[in-house]
Amino acid sequence: SRLLGRAVDRSGVALANVTIALFGENRAGELAELDQKRSSGNGLFEFKFIPAGRYVVRGSSLQAFPGQVERQVSGYEDDEFELVLERVAAPAK
Repeated sequence: SRLLGRAVDRSGVALANVTIALFGENRAGELAELDQKRSSGNGLFEFKFIPAGRYVVRGSSLQAFPGQVERQVSGYEDDEFELVLERVAAPAK
């Protein structure tokens, strides 16, 4: 399976260059970081060859507050979703 995501702000505008971290459960049942990517110019990211299980996808960026989403992967079908992050307000002038 693949996890196919798009990093966006609350209004649905794509967020580029977001650090996307994939966490899964280790043998002790604790979340551990498995992989890390960056979103493309249109906010897209992909993790390939994901076995069935529960995962947490976390996004962080200088332009937005961190956000995360939990996903359940079947192992047979690709999972497409949006990772919504709250944009940091522009500094007052």
